[in-house]
This record gives sequence, C-alpha cells and structure tokens, in this order.
Amino acid sequence: DEDGDEDEEEEEITEVEEDDDGATILSQTEFEKIYKEAQEQALTLFKMRSVEGASRAICFQKLKQHMHAERTAQIARLQKRSSRFCAKVLAKLRARFLMRPLAAGAWDAAADKAEAFQATMDVLEEVYENEARGPAKKKAFYQFLRVDAVVFFEALFQRLADGHAQAEAKWERSREQLEHAHANEKADWKEQLQAKAVEAQHLVYAKTLLEEKVATQVERIAELQHTSEKQVATIAELEEQRDHLKGEINELHAGAADLTKELEKMQLRLQHKEESLHKVETEAQHTKQELAEQVETLRAAHQSGKEEWMRRAADQTAEKMMLQKQLKKSELDVQKQEREMDLLGKEQQQLQQLYDAELEARRQQERDCAALRDQNDKLKQQLEESSARRLSTEKMAERERVRLEMRLERFQMQLGRLEGDREVEEVLRDCVSEVVRLADEEKLATLQEERLMLQEQLGELHVKIATLPDFYVRQIFCAPEPVPSFFEALTSVVGNPSEW
Repeated sequence: DEDGDEDEEEEEITEVEEDDDGATILSQTEFEKIYKEAQEQALTLFKMRSVEGASRAICFQKLKQHMHAERTAQIARLQKRSSRFCAKVLAKLRARFLMRPLAAGAWDAAADKAEAFQATMDVLEEVYENEARGPAKKKAFYQFLRVDAVVFFEALFQRLADGHAQAEAKWERSREQLEHAHANEKADWKEQLQAKAVEAQHLVYAKTLLEEKVATQVERIAELQHTSEKQVATIAELEEQRDHLKGEINELHAGAADLTKELEKMQLRLQHKEESLHKVETEAQHTKQELAEQVETLRAAHQSGKEEWMRRAADQTAEKMMLQKQLKKSELDVQKQEREMDLLGKEQQQLQQLYDAELEARRQQERDCAALRDQNDKLKQQLEESSARRLSTEKMAERERVRLEMRLERFQMQLGRLEGDREVEEVLRDCVSEVVRLADEEKLATLQEERLMLQEQLGELHVKIATLPDFYVRQIFCAPEPVPSFFEALTSVVGNPSEW
C-alpha cells in the first residue's frame, strides 16, 4: 500500500504544462502548490493506512526522504525543461526583436536611440513574461541579459561604429566632393563674375551709346518739332493764301458769270442785228427785185413810149440816183452791220479767250489748291509720323533705359547673391563639419549612457534578487543548500559587472 501511495504521489507531482515537445511545464508557484497538496495527501494517506508499529516512523522518514528526493529530481527536470523552453523563447525573441531589426538598421535612423531601444526591450520583456514558463524563467532572462544582450550590444556597437566609420568616410568623400565642387564652382563663379563684369562693361558702353542715341534722337525730335512748327506756320500761310485765292476765284467766278451774262446779251444783240440785217437784206433784195421789175417795166414802157421815157428820164434818173443812194446807203448799212458783226465776233472771240483763260486760271488754281491740299496732307502726315516716331523713339529709349537699369540691377543682385552663396556655403560647410562632429560625440555619449544604463539596470536586478528569500535564491542558482553569500554566488554565476 505504501508503494502504491508513493507512485500515486509521484504521478500527481509530475503533472505539468506541455512544452514544445508535447510535455508540460509548471511555474514555481504551481509546482510548490501541487507539491504541498500531494505531500499533504501522501502524509494523510500514510497516516490513515499505516498501522502502528516500530517500522511506522522508519517508513515515514523513508517516505519523506523519497518525496524530498523526488521533489529534487522533479525540480531538476522542471528546471532543465524550463531552461530549454525559455532559451527557445529567448532565441525567437532575440531573432525577432533584436537581430532582425539590427540587420534591417531599425535603430540607425532613430532620433533617440536610447528611447527606441528601451521601448524594444520593454516589448521583449513583456512578450517574454507572457510566453516563458517554469522556474528557470528569470534565470534564463538574466543569462540572456548577461551573455546574449552583451553580444547584441557589442554587435550593435560594432554596427554603430561601422556606420559611424561609413558615415565618416562618406562625410569625408562628401567633404572632398564638396570641396572639389566648391573649387569648381568658385572657378565658375570667378569666370561668371569676369564674364558678368565684361558684360556689365558692355552694357555700360551700350547704355552710353543708347544715351547718346537718345540725345541725338531728342535733338532730332526737337529739330523735327521745329520743322513741324515751321511747316504748321507754312500750312497756316498756305491756308490764308488758299482762302485769298478762294476769294479771288469767287470774284473771278462772279466776273465770269457777269461776262457770261454780257456774252449772252451780246449774243442776243448779235442775233437781233442778224435778224435786222436779214430784214435789210430781204428789203434790199425786195427793193432790187422791185427795181428790176421797174427796170423791166421801164424797158417795156420805153418800148411803148420812148417819148414818155424821155420825159420821165430825168425823173427816173433822179429816182435812180435816189435809189442808188438808197442802195449805197443800204450797202453801207450792211457793211456797217458786217463790221459790227465782225466787231461782235472779235468781242465774242476775246470774251471766249478771256473765258478760256479764266477757266484755265481756275483749273490752275484748282490744281494749285489740290497740290496745296496734298502738300498740306503730306505735311500733316509727316508731322504725325514724326510725332509718332518721336513718341516711339522716346518710349523705346525709355524702355531700353529701364531694361538696362533692370539688367544692371539684376547683375548686381546676382553678384551679391553669388557672394552671399559663397559665404553661406562656407558657413554651411563649417556647420556640417561641426554637426557631424557633434553627432559622433553624441552617438558615443549615447552608447556610453546606454551601456551605463544597462549596467545600472543589471545592478538593480541583482539588488532585487538579493532581497529574495533563500528558497528563491537556491532556485535561481540551482543550489540544493542555502547560499552563504548571495553576492559571491551571483559573481560566480553572472560575473563581475565592473569587468563587463
């Protein structure tokens, strides 16, 4: 019965949580609780089933020794399995939170590496507290901090040192490149400055030429303005002459109208004279016919009565004389009328010549007026063109002057900007070198502070462990007996922190 109870007690004691291999791992508290319950049950069962006798105390002592040995063996097994499990968990967490971010350079670009690393360690510790099992949980973590963390810090320090060396080499290369680029830019700036100086001289010379041209144009504009004023005065005089000629033309038109009226009157008179002359000629012909008839009659009468003819010869002679006188008078009147007609024709011809001369003078005056108008229009157009050219020349000269002044100011600003850029570049290069030096010093100081902080944290952990009871100290150092000196045991297991 006692052997069966011991087997049952051992089965109850070995009930633990499963690990990765299918087994189970208990925490120290759970193990102690289960062990106490099993021990109480075993002792109670032993007391209930055992019988009084001399061997009862011996068996009771054997039972206690067996339970103690089994407890020690179970603790050792649990410690080993817990250590193995915690080591696996720490290996995963180390790869997940430390090595992979280290390889990926997660802390290289961090502004505050201490805070970033502290946050990572807090997360790692929290995850480890949730996933780790068994009594070796803290010891494995301390071993991790003592060995793996130091290796990680050395790797981190080496990576930071390599990064610092690379950054320093890169900075040296950048500095050399910047110095080379600065030298090239300085040479370019000197060339540009010389070119700008030459261009400024050209611009100043061009400005001088333009000012001379502007002065010449102003003088020419003044001359053109004076000429235009003269032309305006000439145009005014021509306008006055045109008005005077227009008055004379109007007078000539009035005289021509009067002459036309007189010519019409003379033509009427001539027509009347022609009618009178025609009447006189008709009367003369009629008289001539009558005389011819009378002569015929006289001839007939002479044939009939020569005596009567003789008697009347004197009368007829007298009448003939009178008729001849009348005929001469009529002929004289006709000649006079012909002379008057000739005079009228000459007067008409003279009037026609005067009229033609007047018309020609009028046409000439109209041509002169048209020529004067054309000349006036041309002068006005030339005046407008000269005014427009003067205005455009003034505007162009003003624009050219403003453009040259702006260009000169721009060149001066560019020269000032180039000088300022050169000074800024020198200050920037000094600032960059100072910032890189300060960053390197800050990185070294940060690493030293992180190392001191980790040492302080390890010291605090050691101090906290030192305040634990002897039982936990024995569990931490896997010692079956109480440790006489905690710090000696800690130094033997962890090592001297001053030598880290």
